[in-house]
Amino acid sequence: MGIHHPASVVLAGTSRIYLEGIRLYLNTFEDLNVAGTFYHSNELKLFCSRQEINAVLVDSRMDDILPTLKSLRNLNKQLRFVVLASPNDHHDISKFMVEALVSDFLSEDEPLEELYKVLSNVVHQEYLCPIGLARILSGESGNELTDTHEYHDGDMRCSLTSRQIRVLELIERGKTNKEIARQLNIETNTVKNHVQQILRRLSATSRIQAVAIYRRAQYSLAG
Repeated sequence: MGIHHPASVVLAGTSRIYLEGIRLYLNTFEDLNVAGTFYHSNELKLFCSRQEINAVLVDSRMDDILPTLKSLRNLNKQLRFVVLASPNDHHDISKFMVEALVSDFLSEDEPLEELYKVLSNVVHQEYLCPIGLARILSGESGNELTDTHEYHDGDMRCSLTSRQIRVLELIERGKTNKEIARQLNIETNTVKNHVQQILRRLSATSRIQAVAIYRRAQYSLAG
């Protein structure tokens, strides 16, 4: 269920001028309210523990950001995170997705209009896969695939068929089950079955987390 009243958002980062500009821009929209800006993790955690907050927009360069997000997640399981990140920080992105359950990312060179779109989608739950993450990682799945691929990332071992990988790639690009079915010329129920198999094989709890785990395994192999 989405949020129908103005969503309460807080901003966190290291640059006062940067965050102030974002705050002024976001407060021009009726469905978002910036409740505060923070430059230290302790202040951010204290505020979020005392106020009803829907989402946190945070700069990935903030000190101790990953443990801070995990701590906030423990305080409020419904809290959503959007991270401003470099499009080259693939390892950090996958780590944020898996460990802190970040809802979406935005490349720091994107225009402000995209920032509002991503935040609005996240707080109102109007997405199936993070649109910012899909944009950052788009175009990296074009290699030829054999029938089955084995991926290893620490203790993670998973096996996906080429069809399951194709479904996962389309999920990453924000496609719905119906759109995937239409593109692959299969039934929607077949897509649903593929998604369930993907989640099981990757030990993922959501489509978003499945994309992150798959990507992290790829980067691990590439490294």
